[in-house]
Amino acid sequence: MYDNDPMRALTPDELAEAWRLQQAGVEHQNSGRLERARELLRGGLRLTGWTAGDVGPADTARVTARLLISLSYAEAYLGSTQDGLALLDHAEQLTADEDRGILVHQRGLLLWFAGRWQESFTRFNEAEPLLRRHGPAWLLGNLLLNRAGVLGDLKRHREARESLAQCAAIADDENLPLLHAKATHSLGLVEHYLGNVPEALRLLAEASQWYERHSPDLLTVVKGSQARALLDAGLVKEARNVARAARELEEQPTSERIQLNAQIAVIALEMGDWDEAIQCAREGRKLAIRHERPILAVWMERLELEAILRSGNVTEEFARNTVDLMERQRSFGIPGFAQISEVLAARALIAVDRLNEAEKLLSTGALANGPSAIAIRLNRELARAELAVRRGDRPRAQRYIRNGLSLLHRHRSRLGSIELQAGVSSLGRQLAERGLGLALESGRASTAFSWSERVRAQAYRLPTVSLPEDPRNADMLAQLRKLRHQLSSDETHGRADPTKLAECRRLERTLRERSWQTPRTGDTVPLAKGVDVRRRLTVKDEVLVSYLQHDGTLHALVLDGERTHLRRLGTAAESEELARRLRADLSASTGRRLPERMAATVRASIARLAEKVDNALLAPIAALVGDRDLVIIPTGTLTTLPWALLPSLRGRPVTVTPSASLWTDISARSARSGGRVILAAGPGLVHAEAEMDAIAALYPDPLVLRDGAAGHREVLSSLDGAATVHLAAHGHHEPDNVQFSRLDFADGPLMAYDIVRLGDPPARVTLSACDVGEATVASGDETLGFTSALLYAGTGTVVSSGVKVEHQAAVDVMTTYHRGLAAGHRPARALAEASERQAFSPFVCYGAS
Repeated sequence: MYDNDPMRALTPDELAEAWRLQQAGVEHQNSGRLERARELLRGGLRLTGWTAGDVGPADTARVTARLLISLSYAEAYLGSTQDGLALLDHAEQLTADEDRGILVHQRGLLLWFAGRWQESFTRFNEAEPLLRRHGPAWLLGNLLLNRAGVLGDLKRHREARESLAQCAAIADDENLPLLHAKATHSLGLVEHYLGNVPEALRLLAEASQWYERHSPDLLTVVKGSQARALLDAGLVKEARNVARAARELEEQPTSERIQLNAQIAVIALEMGDWDEAIQCAREGRKLAIRHERPILAVWMERLELEAILRSGNVTEEFARNTVDLMERQRSFGIPGFAQISEVLAARALIAVDRLNEAEKLLSTGALANGPSAIAIRLNRELARAELAVRRGDRPRAQRYIRNGLSLLHRHRSRLGSIELQAGVSSLGRQLAERGLGLALESGRASTAFSWSERVRAQAYRLPTVSLPEDPRNADMLAQLRKLRHQLSSDETHGRADPTKLAECRRLERTLRERSWQTPRTGDTVPLAKGVDVRRRLTVKDEVLVSYLQHDGTLHALVLDGERTHLRRLGTAAESEELARRLRADLSASTGRRLPERMAATVRASIARLAEKVDNALLAPIAALVGDRDLVIIPTGTLTTLPWALLPSLRGRPVTVTPSASLWTDISARSARSGGRVILAAGPGLVHAEAEMDAIAALYPDPLVLRDGAAGHREVLSSLDGAATVHLAAHGHHEPDNVQFSRLDFADGPLMAYDIVRLGDPPARVTLSACDVGEATVASGDETLGFTSALLYAGTGTVVSSGVKVEHQAAVDVMTTYHRGLAAGHRPARALAEASERQAFSPFVCYGAS
């Protein structure tokens, strides 16, 4: 093993150098620089002259044993666990009694690497009293840290938390900040393992701050953990940003470079970029092979094969490759390691009609656990559904997909952030598309309706959450409002300050990340049943139209008091393009004075486009709809379509809602008997004073906030418990950070972030401002923005516009609308009558009416 002279008594200087090399090797290992650690430790062994079987003088033997013990970790991690364990066998006869705890701990660690969890746990327990007696304290802390990891693998999570708490206490008592960082990091992994993503993200963010201060070399490790947690939560873009930033860090352990390639490959899979996924997986595999990481090499190979499967390029040879990969992963003997490859192999076998083999794999697979459990279990349900479809058993296929979507909904219900709830639906996208496709293929309208409600706007079914009153949050919000107020003032005076804008973005990003750490409890809104929806439609003689898109085709479900109908429309892309152009022309006609000829041309274009959209979306179902009031559930970019502009809807009450489940829930609530009328105006609106005066005159004793009295705090507090609220203020939609879409008031903005903190949200809100009806549409037709924040918080009806509005036109429409409300008309009816006063009124009634 080491062809040196026999071990001898070292000179004091040689002995000191051997110990220096051992300690330096450990320090490099603790910082993740394993190759350098191995080099130093091997150098120490060459200095001692160690040869297998040698004992030598006591001082030489002791330092040699410690070098072997330390080297075993690097050899196990960089190459083979068996090589590492063999080094510990050699160290056994050289180890001094006071170092026995160190040796036993290291053996437990390597057994953990090998997946021999119970043996590892036993060794850690043996080592604990030895280390408590002889030390060192930092190693006792590491033992508690590692034992927590094994306990997590053994699903003994309460004990894992206790072990990590003891570790953190030792770190604090002994002033070991890096150990504290690792304990916090590990606790975040435990919470992630349990599916508690908000708490996991909080702990990982805290660990990141500790690493940044005390061991920047390990930032890559925690950033990788953060990316995995964000990805499991469905925040795909955010996970990609974190992973890419981590890849740019200068110091990266080889294993983390490989795992970052894996993370980016997985993200590419989520985003449908098969080529990038394959490229990253291949790069990671080459790196793993070059550095003798067989487990990581197989992992990267699995990602490459999954990308090929998702691209649809499945052959008999490919199926054989997936089965071969599965067998190799099983050979590692690590429980759960082959689970995802089993599902991958099963799906490949299904694709080439080797159905019996696939069924055997799916029926014997173990129950998935751990951070990736949700993805494994969803993929397993999807594979079972695909198998059932191949065998012509559609009811069974739908049952498997329902199981998957129910599992997904339970997972989402634990997430406090509306963004996480909306984003996590990407995990079930394939399931939802498959289920909806089967329902549409069946031609049964009632089945299609049930499936449409399962797959869309699920975040609105979850109970609202009040963000914690955290002093740090409050301080950052105060800073953000001040900066936004200054930027607004600068913009008014034609100035721009990129430094202030950058600081705004930083604060928004930090607050946004902290919102991901908020847990959720409470009951969910039940899925609407077709019979209940039809009963409520009968009460007001309304018709519900739910638009769906699948495989590029747009469909309409039409429900009235008696029946549910399904109609195929045109291509989804064509309808969405028409809607996009209509919105663009509306924006072009507003906010600036156009030459009369150009203005006439734009108005004519708006009229033509509105008629084309009408023909695409409503003409095919006109006979079913008749002239009754409408409830519309849009899809994709139709969410912010100005429906009142469509010729067949002029003067007709229309309510736009995210889902029938939300509409039914709002409609079933008792109307609020009390609550004030609140009117608030922001600065810089020429017609705001006249608007406030005209509307205030319609109500008895309204609370009117304007000028200096209309600060964001006063406005926010007045919203709690209000019956009717009218907000006239400049609005801004932030598509990249929707929680900070905002309305400008006297001392700073009121943000969507603030709205979900309301204890008793207002019953009806009107936003006579530009752009605050705009929304970012996430997977599953989840809408995110200021209007959706009000609906999410519990407001029943919101009237707003997704495009710019001429101030005078807004005054005219809004005054007439409130006159209708004051006369007792429903919001949709009042808005329809008011909108007839303006040819191109873009206001929409959202929620229920």
